[in-house]
Amino acid sequence: MSRNKLSKVWLSFTLSIFMLLFMANIVPVTANDYILRLNKSELILTVGEKATLTVVEKRPEHMSIMWSSSNPEVAKVTYWGEVIAYSEGVATITATNTYASFECKVTVKAQQQTVVLESLRINPSSVQLNIGDTIAPNAVTTPSTIYATDIVWSSSNPKVATVQNGVIRAVSGGTAVITASLMGKSASCTVEVAGAATGITLNKSQLVLRPMAHETLIAEVKPANAVDKTITWTTTNPQVAMVDQGSVLAISDGVAIITARAGNYTADCRVKVQTEVEWVSLDFNIIDIEVGESAMLYANVLPQGAISSGFTWSSNDPSIATVDSNGRVTALKEGMTFIYVESDGKMCNNPAIITVTEKKEEEKKVERIVVKNGEIYPGGILITHNRVITQRETLSDLQKGEVFNLYVVPLPIKANQLDGFKPIRWESSNPTVATVDLSGTVKLLSAGTVTITAQTANNRFKDSIYLRVGEPILPTAVDQLLNEKLNNLIYNLTKGDLWWLKEEPIMGTGVRG
Repeated sequence: MSRNKLSKVWLSFTLSIFMLLFMANIVPVTANDYILRLNKSELILTVGEKATLTVVEKRPEHMSIMWSSSNPEVAKVTYWGEVIAYSEGVATITATNTYASFECKVTVKAQQQTVVLESLRINPSSVQLNIGDTIAPNAVTTPSTIYATDIVWSSSNPKVATVQNGVIRAVSGGTAVITASLMGKSASCTVEVAGAATGITLNKSQLVLRPMAHETLIAEVKPANAVDKTITWTTTNPQVAMVDQGSVLAISDGVAIITARAGNYTADCRVKVQTEVEWVSLDFNIIDIEVGESAMLYANVLPQGAISSGFTWSSNDPSIATVDSNGRVTALKEGMTFIYVESDGKMCNNPAIITVTEKKEEEKKVERIVVKNGEIYPGGILITHNRVITQRETLSDLQKGEVFNLYVVPLPIKANQLDGFKPIRWESSNPTVATVDLSGTVKLLSAGTVTITAQTANNRFKDSIYLRVGEPILPTAVDQLLNEKLNNLIYNLTKGDLWWLKEEPIMGTGVRG
């Protein structure tokens, strides 16, 4: 046997003996003695995110760990257990040693982008409902990729309308605002629930009309969607103004209240009917006054029954004479000017002519005037009536139906005549008893007392006379007999005969029989 072969035999024998001795010292190992466990069995990562897996328990402890990924395109793992997410998907990370292994499921999601809500609105933005109705308005977001499922809904008045999960329910009459809130934005929807009328208004609270004029009143019932919007129209005085479905017709001068009613609520409009001013006139329009004096002008509006809102006076030449808001003219210097008056846009066609003269000194001036019925004038006797003037300047024994004239007499009797003080303004304190015209003619209309006043145009002088008027006295039998004889006498007068009865001349005009 060669030396070489002996060496190989010896080596094999030695190894066999070594292995027998080694195996005799090894203790048998069970499956429970091989353990490997990681800190996590599942991971959820976003692309680009990292996480580290660690071994929390392993047996035998001296064994090294090997890491691997089932899908490295989704997630990779380093040799020390760090997991890196690369793309969206799922991968299994496995830790192994010679005797055991442990897996961790890794889910990788795409990176989430921050989305900003630009606007939020509710469609429709307003709605009218009846009690018991429901509606689900549409919440619209911008951008539309934001879902409205997380909206928070609320009602400003749950007694009128409630909202739950975006569904609105009408509860009772009134108004409520439904609000939606999301990501710092909010939108609203106004809900009007029809109910009973809560009020009524008119477009006008007062009217001024002339007779036979029309005007339309517009009534508004609140709320606009009230269940019953029936309006009833009435007038307090149909002789002044009538109303039909809001159309007002003026009838005659006066005041009427037009009322619109809806349920238990009302609204009123005061209607005043008055005749429109058509023209303006002056009581007199020629006045002669001296410098420093003043005179009153009096204006009237026509037609009869027209009501003026006021008069506006003006002077053509204020340097000669001025006029105030009451029509008082004041003379400033010698000359002539015109005084104009206007009312409700109507101008007097005949302005007052004011002639101003310089003031002259005279021996005798009018100190006052008196109103007399039959007075002695310089140069003769003027008998105007057969009535007697008492010391109290009162006409007594007057009867309804009589007509006579009153005259103005200047005092002292030798003073100048009243030409510079004319025209005279006459007034009656009680026109139902007696009237007086511009010339002083008095008409007795009914029993009673009245005062007739005369005033000069320059307002410097005035006087009055007191009249007591009784009912007519029925003629007695003697009066009737005298009247018959008087009639026979007049009948037998010859043309040209002259008679005086009670200081009044009567010219005979009858034919002698």
